[in-house]
Amino acid sequence: MPVVTVLQDDADTTKVMVEGQMYNFDDRTEPGKSGGKSYVWNSVIKDAETQAVLLERAVKLVAADRSLRKPTELPKWFRHKYSAPKLNRLNNLPDGLRSKSVSAEFPKDCYQWKTKIRYSDLDYYMHTHQSVYTKLCLDAVTSAALSGKLQHFVTDICFYPIESVDITFIGESFAEDELLISILQSKDDCTILYCLIEKEKKTIAYLEFRLGLTTLSKSKY
Repeated sequence: MPVVTVLQDDADTTKVMVEGQMYNFDDRTEPGKSGGKSYVWNSVIKDAETQAVLLERAVKLVAADRSLRKPTELPKWFRHKYSAPKLNRLNNLPDGLRSKSVSAEFPKDCYQWKTKIRYSDLDYYMHTHQSVYTKLCLDAVTSAALSGKLQHFVTDICFYPIESVDITFIGESFAEDELLISILQSKDDCTILYCLIEKEKKTIAYLEFRLGLTTLSKSKY
């Protein structure tokens, strides 16, 4: 497994280990199973010395036909390459990914932020790259915070640590598309923020953030 050295803002260094595995999320079988259309890439980053988990990520990926833009069976070479014995979970991740649904109800008077997709936001398939949705939501949340619409968070949201993020992709967007992002803060836990991304009044992505309450240390320079 790779070991990476991370330089912190106080000039100290931390060595971390990166572990990864592929499998079918729902039944814990290897992606080499015939007929499958999706697989999960599970990544865990640990402190190389203490073994403490610093970050874990589970992403469900789907093989797609580029012309039809629809899911297709995983190719034989892929199933053969990753037909390893059944894998155990690296960490205590959930047993399955949730369905394409929005769990939170967004009131009509919730904070909304408009944006437009740029050509530089597109990926190889010429639709908006998944990481862009996270960035746009953080911009929208920052706008809400600076406008006094959120509890506790009153400055650039990038100064608060992101403890977890859950993303559900429902649709897609392209260059020049105008998006509307709605922001909702949990009434029970102010650290939880929900973001609903819509295009032409149709939901294309739903994100749930959990933020830390203590701001990160700012650079001395």
